[in-house]
Amino acid sequence: MNKKTRDLYAAMYEKVMCLDSKVYQGMYRRIFKMTEGKDVLEIAVHSGLLAKHAAYATNSITTADETGECSDNLIFNAGETVRLPYKEDSFDVILVVNELHAMPEPEKALKEIGRVLKEKGMLIALDLVNHKAGAVNGIWSKILRAAGRRSGQHWDMESCRELFENNGWKVKNCREIPARIPAVYVECVKNQSRKIRYADEKDFELLREYDKHISEIQLKNSIRAKRVLMMFHNDDFAGWLRFGLFWDSMPFLNMLYFQDTYRGKGYGRQLVDFWEKEMLKNKYDMVLTSTLSNEQAQFFYRKMGYMDCGCLLLRNEPLEIILSKPLV
Repeated sequence: MNKKTRDLYAAMYEKVMCLDSKVYQGMYRRIFKMTEGKDVLEIAVHSGLLAKHAAYATNSITTADETGECSDNLIFNAGETVRLPYKEDSFDVILVVNELHAMPEPEKALKEIGRVLKEKGMLIALDLVNHKAGAVNGIWSKILRAAGRRSGQHWDMESCRELFENNGWKVKNCREIPARIPAVYVECVKNQSRKIRYADEKDFELLREYDKHISEIQLKNSIRAKRVLMMFHNDDFAGWLRFGLFWDSMPFLNMLYFQDTYRGKGYGRQLVDFWEKEMLKNKYDMVLTSTLSNEQAQFFYRKMGYMDCGCLLLRNEPLEIILSKPLV
């Protein structure tokens, strides 16, 4: 969104928020209390209205918006939600205001937010819900489209909660705000119940029970070489990732598997993301994987940024698609 469009949207947004000021007063008081003395980042494309309500309580607050007046501890800074210009563990609280519903892939934003949020930090999100239903919502949607603000997602409160829970967040508070344009208010923290670690020799019997694709000797060698990652929910084994080196030089993800209970809940995305970061730490600038053309896994990897780079065709087998992803 360019600055002219942002200014138009900001003006309309602030007027609508002011019309519902009584409805939002409780939320403002809560955010003021939760951000007191903290380093805060607000991600939004409006006038920083929410940031202004919290600014006087915080130690510092930075917002991605470029417009509006600010107090001494309110810093306006341009930035993309999916690529924030901040170091890891930079903020105690992150506010996300009416951003996620307009993104085609909000999962990527939540991943980046998790990177810059401190380990015990709080994510607070306010977003539109049910904004396709009703006459008032319809008018508001047309106004947003006129301002270049097209909604990529159409949520109700439950599907909004699922977005966070399926992408590595534990929801602590979730409620709908009955304003002219209904919104959902969510507080969540990083899900500490999910643990990832490298397998060791004590894990061999457990892994052997599930991984029948390679020999026992190969599995033991992979464990010794630190090429098997295991993921747990609390103490329950959820799944694993095994990789090797293609041409002895490029990490190749050979196996990603989760038990039925943990499928479709964001565990796979979190484990692959962890593996990619580990490979980057080890100075690799690209990773590879493959999937059969008749499998759904190809869509999972493409959504994570992998691109088709080749194929392998064996006799009496479906096409094997080779995918790559640059890490830098």
